[in-house]
Amino acid sequence: MQPTGSVNYHVHSDTRQAFHIDAGGVTGKLISPELVATVIDVKDVCMGDAAVRFAVDSVGFLRAPTKVTNFTAGELWKADYDRELTDLLCPSSGILGQMAA
Repeated sequence: MQPTGSVNYHVHSDTRQAFHIDAGGVTGKLISPELVATVIDVKDVCMGDAAVRFAVDSVGFLRAPTKVTNFTAGELWKADYDRELTDLLCPSSGILGQMAA
């Protein structure tokens, strides 16, 4: 039997699709978007048995060691790490040209 899982999808709406604050003038009250629970098939890709492609599955796996060796040095590591992530993810996600602008 194929394992399944449940995910919540936002229901399409012409209004903003995010959690925001303000309900009838009452500040601080959360307004949640409408969500619909959807059962999906789940496959275990840990052992490399299943082919996974970002364009099809919206997930992918890469092995990319970082050059950052100290994540505790305040904010000093962030610029290098962010650059590494951008260089790694942009070509895979198809937004390479957008990030260069």
